[in-house]
Amino acid sequence: MSLQSIYYDDNINVTVNEQSKQVMLELNSGGLRANYVTVHMGKAETERLIEALQAALRHLEEK
Repeated sequence: MSLQSIYYDDNINVTVNEQSKQVMLELNSGGLRANYVTVHMGKAETERLIEALQAALRHLEEK
């Protein structure tokens, strides 16, 4: 499996699986007993997520 880490911090990890052409988004809640969620997305799902996050950012900037 050919994994390429794109972004990493304490709560967010974005990795590209070059073999399967998927993006893996891993989120954790932090703290002593962190809860993890990993989402596997193709190109279309990744584009929709980016659009939704950009819309959320615009909404925050308006307020």
